[in-house]
Amino acid sequence: MKISGCHNLEAPRSKVWSLLLDPSWLSNLIPGCEWLEQVSPGNYHGQIRLGVAAVGGTYEVSAKITEKEAPDSCQFEGEISGPTGTVTGNAMLTLKEVKAITSLSYEVQAMITGGLASIPPHFVEGVARTLIDQGLSKLNIQLKMGKAVADDATITW
Repeated sequence: MKISGCHNLEAPRSKVWSLLLDPSWLSNLIPGCEWLEQVSPGNYHGQIRLGVAAVGGTYEVSAKITEKEAPDSCQFEGEISGPTGTVTGNAMLTLKEVKAITSLSYEVQAMITGGLASIPPHFVEGVARTLIDQGLSKLNIQLKMGKAVADDATITW
């Protein structure tokens, strides 16, 4: 499965970058995230709960930063496993700024196994794309409202 897209965020790239690597903030951004923690530098572990019919359930999440060029790009690899199967893959995020607007591009490649693999790929891709879009839209709303970050890019929830 391959998914790619782009989302404009109404904040400078430096502010967006600082949030993308902060697990305490990301747990509020990821739809269905119950918890997320950094277990070591660049390694994250957490749990999400999805309520979407064929893929519903609680999933364990692990992710590792494999490449990072602040504040331009980062690459993650990881695994999501739960009652209906496992998804392993990687994601590349690229940030570009034009006049205080950050364009976040993403490319995700994933392999699906278990019961999830029997679900039509367009359905799984649609769920994944919806979750990504929800998270990025939530991020943009928070950035526009000024609640996600202060001038020094600290969390102000």
